Amino acid sequence: MRKFLGTALLGVLGWAGATLLLDQDGHQVVSRGLASFASASGLYARPAPTLDMTILEDARKTAGDAELTARYDRLNRDYFGGGLPALPVAWEPRLDDIAATRGDGLVLEGLTDGKAIVINPSLRSNLQALVATLCHEMVHVRLVAGGHAVGEDHGPEFQEQLRRLLDEGAFVGAFATDAEKAELKDSLANELGWLDHESDALRDDAARLDRDRRVIDRDVEDLNARITTANAMQTGWPSDEEQASVKSRLAGINTRSRAHNDRVSAFNRRIDDYNTAIARYNLVSAYPDGLAATRLAPRPVYK
Repeated sequence: MRKFLGTALLGVLGWAGATLLLDQDGHQVVSRGLASFASASGLYARPAPTLDMTILEDARKTAGDAELTARYDRLNRDYFGGGLPALPVAWEPRLDDIAATRGDGLVLEGLTDGKAIVINPSLRSNLQALVATLCHEMVHVRLVAGGHAVGEDHGPEFQEQLRRLLDEGAFVGAFATDAEKAELKDSLANELGWLDHESDALRDDAARLDRDRRVIDRDVEDLNARITTANAMQTGWPSDEEQASVKSRLAGINTRSRAHNDRVSAFNRRIDDYNTAIARYNLVSAYPDGLAATRLAPRPVYK
């Protein structure tokens, strides 16, 4: 009997749709949104450059990554009618340095000021997350190009545009309200608690069965050996009561084994249902609305 393998793992996935709020002269007012790393208020005549500002200023001086920029251009053509400005889109590992200042495990996946977009290289191997993050940043670009205040970056109009992209198939995800996300996550946490408790109980039951099975197997083997000897000697057979006792114990073990296997089957069906809910939650979490999302790993079945 192999032991149950592990529990669901937690990882942090942060949709970083930060956009810089600038005054008419191009000076930073405040950085708002998920990645609000500049703690400022009011207008700055001569703001000290922050890392996010430096990163985006550096990006504007480049041609960007050819593949990323081409993907931006395709999304612009297919879902924005080609109305977004041409701008560089580049990989930027320093986004991790910005996120590290928060100390909460956030993964900053994208950043824009409307004139350039930078993407965390951690998304190189996750096309679905890359496209969703790029769509998020492109909505920011559209708002900036339309003259909207960047401070409204995740407001109603942002959400309307992002939902339009989802409905039109620009990225993969599923929309849910914050309350629905919280309810689903709480439900998953409760179910995980039951699964953990039941997996421990199944392990203990399997250990008892294994121990008792070894004992009855030994007694059956001993009884059969004595019967074989008695048949050869025509004397010394075990009593009917002793034989009946061993047979009854063996039948009891077999009944317990069937009950255990039925319990394992029911448990694995619960795991299947749990993993289906996990897939739903992760799809909801893939919706890049600018809020931090926790992704959950599927749970392996009991074997």
